[in-house]
Amino acid sequence: MTTLTRTAQAQWNGDLKSGNGHINASSHILNDTPYTFSTRFEDTPGTNPEELLASSHAACYTMALAHTLAEKGYKAESLQTQAFCSLVQFLMPCVKM
Repeated sequence: MTTLTRTAQAQWNGDLKSGNGHINASSHILNDTPYTFSTRFEDTPGTNPEELLASSHAACYTMALAHTLAEKGYKAESLQTQAFCSLVQFLMPCVKM
């Protein structure tokens, strides 16, 4: 089996609440994509780690379902998956929010 490696980088500048960061992916689809405290923990438009996790799970599941259906002799015309990633208040001894 071929091993595929995908990479992404994240950079953060400043402190948690007033700082900002950028995300990059090896595909260049995410290219200096900004993220901040408010895009993650509030309703400010922009991306966040949880949104990226949910979208990757939805995409992976949908592709796997299409493959499974094809193996069973069915052809999917269109599949749509909605994934949720909830951010529950958590405790990190070194971070006070």
